[in-house]
Amino acid sequence: MVVVFVHGLLSDGEKCWQHQNGTYWPELLSRHQATRNVGIYEFTYRTNVFSGSYNLSDIVDSLKECLHLDGVNSARKIVFVAHSMGGIVVRRYVVQRCDELVQRGVDLGLLLIASPSLGSSYANWLSPVARFMGHAQGQALAFCQNNVWLNDLNNDFRNVLSRRALVIHGRELVEDQFVVLKRFRVFKQVVAPFSGATYFGDAFKVPLSDHFSIAKPADDQAIQHRMLCEFIESTMQRKGNASNVWECPSGFRASVVS
Repeated sequence: MVVVFVHGLLSDGEKCWQHQNGTYWPELLSRHQATRNVGIYEFTYRTNVFSGSYNLSDIVDSLKECLHLDGVNSARKIVFVAHSMGGIVVRRYVVQRCDELVQRGVDLGLLLIASPSLGSSYANWLSPVARFMGHAQGQALAFCQNNVWLNDLNNDFRNVLSRRALVIHGRELVEDQFVVLKRFRVFKQVVAPFSGATYFGDAFKVPLSDHFSIAKPADDQAIQHRMLCEFIESTMQRKGNASNVWECPSGFRASVVS
């Protein structure tokens, strides 16, 4: 079993998961006794102000190749911990590689953390800047009613769930409060709850978290860390049988197959 951390837009594999006190989430997870035998993999990709035409499909291709080259694909169970745009990258990967994952009998876990599954109003506001700079990743995060790419991904991912061929267990964590920027006023959540809690039942709002702090637990008592550990443990213990099913509010189901 492997846990794969995937960061978000304009971030990287270090600053996304590191609290200001120095706590690094993948390292914190590695010290959890019940999951000490679980592999931990941190995926980093190119995303900065000057990423230009390096788009989400390019990132998904990079994820696919890295998981293959680094042996992650040998795991029978994979849990993705995906923050912000990382959740979009992971869902696109699942849609693209669905048949392969089914053939390998992979049991997937998705912990989506403040992921704009239906887009973000901030991306709408910043879209003129993204277009001016030719920033393909920023343009891909606009709300899906104005975003054909994201709307298609939303439909494709729902179809994967409804077909029940691939075992997917998931949870979604949403941010609690606004992001305060120096010299600016307080804004809305970067990812509104309706966009961050889309696919899986029992979404959880992490108290006092904003879009960035939600991915940076301070210690092993932080609620998001405890939830991740419980999520991993439940995935480890899950056995393949037809009665073990996951169901989300929309009625999509995925049976666990042997």
